[in-house]
Amino acid sequence: MAWDVFIVHWLHVAFGIFWAGSIAFTRVTLFPALATLPKEQAEAARGSLLTAKARQITLITAGGTVVTGILRGLMTGVLDQLNTSYGWIFILSGVLGILMFVFLLNRVPTPAFLRTVYVAAFPVIFTMMVLMRFGGF
Repeated sequence: MAWDVFIVHWLHVAFGIFWAGSIAFTRVTLFPALATLPKEQAEAARGSLLTAKARQITLITAGGTVVTGILRGLMTGVLDQLNTSYGWIFILSGVLGILMFVFLLNRVPTPAFLRTVYVAAFPVIFTMMVLMRFGGF
């Protein structure tokens, strides 16, 4: 693997770990803990924890994941493989990643089912990354 592809690949992995890890932490640890507090305290704590800085970091890591994923594909010749299972997985994972990023850009309250779909998309996209690592299905 060329050094530039190596760097982009590991930036993609690092951004993805941070993005997925932040979602896992908030959904598995933080939100259930806040649910045990009285409503007013929970809302105040959630508001102070989920600050503009946290949103900014999440947008950077999510955007970084999507951009480096697309860049890595372009650097390794995915355009020549679009008619293969690897190419189709690349396209689908790229579209899903972009949709997930666009979801984060939305500042209006979203229905609970859309938040659930967003979180459920992580294992789906992770599975696609594993499939691409092994050349498709």
